[in-house]
Amino acid sequence: TPTALEDDAAFPQGGFSSVSNVGSLENLVTSELVYMEDEPTLDLFDVRYVEGELLYYTRDESLAVRRRRVITFALMPDLADARVKDAGVRWQRGVTALGLVLCLVRRLSAWLTAEDLRFRVIFVQDAKGLAPLEAERGLCELLLREWRARGTAEVLTAPDVDAVLSEASAATKRARVDVLLLDAARQGAHDAMKADPRVGLHLLDLSGPGPRVRILGSRAGASPTPTEPLSDNPWESWTGAALELARGLL
Repeated sequence: TPTALEDDAAFPQGGFSSVSNVGSLENLVTSELVYMEDEPTLDLFDVRYVEGELLYYTRDESLAVRRRRVITFALMPDLADARVKDAGVRWQRGVTALGLVLCLVRRLSAWLTAEDLRFRVIFVQDAKGLAPLEAERGLCELLLREWRARGTAEVLTAPDVDAVLSEASAATKRARVDVLLLDAARQGAHDAMKADPRVGLHLLDLSGPGPRVRILGSRAGASPTPTEPLSDNPWESWTGAALELARGLL
């Protein structure tokens, strides 16, 4: 009898409350093993099993199902152009973007404790197969070391954005999936991007001093997609973008 649950997101909840004659072998009352004998002939354990007289522990609660969530942050190679400091912001634009990723991971982990939550931060290579964001990747691994140690976050590399979206589409069979693209490419470069309608596709446009949050793909019509920063003050735009993204990912 297999002991693994069919769905990894279903976990037994509660302790044992009683015994019964119905159950699985992993819940067998250990004292029942005294009826087993070394001889290859039929023993009392076999008889009790056939007659349904073996005793099993039963739990006081059934299975609790935790919904799976996968949130992917895809950092595009053009973010190398975001290594600039804007007026009113203490850090480079690219470093601030990594801070926003950390903020979202921390807040969503605290808010979505009832869900089986996984974070994936993917650094996308450029057209030549190079990784222009190696320094940012090292910083990201340092920032997310706590969640990486828990096994709830991983930092990866992908050859292109199509590979990211393909993996996200495959993951929708067992989880709700959201992808957040972080890019400093010119505005409009992602308008023609198509993704699986089951994938929530978001864009954080870092081509200017103030970040812009947009919804892409088939869900773009369900919510306004601002083309201007949320505030004339760059730092207020960052805080507003973080709040808007957190709400969109809940």
